[in-house]
Amino acid sequence: TPSHLRLRRSSGRACTSIVVGGVSLAVCALVCLASATSVAFGDTAAITTVPVSLRPPGNPISASGEISPELRAMPEKNFTGQHSARRGLGFIVASACFVFLGGFAGARAASPVAKLEGSDLEAAKSKMGWFNQKVLYEAATEIQFTGRTANGFGWDNKQQGVYASPISGAPLFSSEAKYDSGTGWPSFWAPVDSSAILTRMDPKDKAARPDLPRTWRVEVLDRASMTHLGHVFPDGPAPTGKRYCLNAAALWFLPGQAPSGDPLQATLDPDVLE
Repeated sequence: TPSHLRLRRSSGRACTSIVVGGVSLAVCALVCLASATSVAFGDTAAITTVPVSLRPPGNPISASGEISPELRAMPEKNFTGQHSARRGLGFIVASACFVFLGGFAGARAASPVAKLEGSDLEAAKSKMGWFNQKVLYEAATEIQFTGRTANGFGWDNKQQGVYASPISGAPLFSSEAKYDSGTGWPSFWAPVDSSAILTRMDPKDKAARPDLPRTWRVEVLDRASMTHLGHVFPDGPAPTGKRYCLNAAALWFLPGQAPSGDPLQATLDPDVLE
């Protein structure tokens, strides 16, 4: 795998994780401090009196329920303090769960991926073959039934894995959502994450047929590098009814574990005509 190919985390997702995690840790610290204080010193107001039913036999407690100096000098008999310890432990466990759930929510937060620009973009482009560049940057289309990914896997590859952008390295499509459409191009019914791709009305179609918007195709691009991938059509299989018809030359295949297909990710950008 070339050095420029890397799975990028969304900058927005990272920021969300940092904010949620920071707030969670701050709350945890405050709760734990309060709990530790309660464990160490007990609740002075709460132990001023003890109900008759809870008075240990033989302990010097006045008839009014006031705790005598002798009992105050017996910390092992401070039942309220023992309760505070249990309560403090409960707070600590609850806070740990809060931190975990906060971090999980931050990691799952959907947000746009970071854009690849400048020298990084040019360096990645220079590593591509001339035909891959034609497809990625000029929206050329490979001949059906002949395509190969940028790292040599055939268009009809059936191995398990993830199809990523050869420019940004962003994971785009999963083998779990890949199917044989009979068209001769790699086809998928959903992307891995809708925020990783961009859909728009094809600029070439708009220029060629400005008065016929219903004939414009919907172009699919890698959002991070804004490179061409293919098109999406409304004639796919269940569960989405969409066919993401892509050029193998615009993809890089990473063999291995593949995420499950998620129908909810098969959404188009708002300005797309459906």
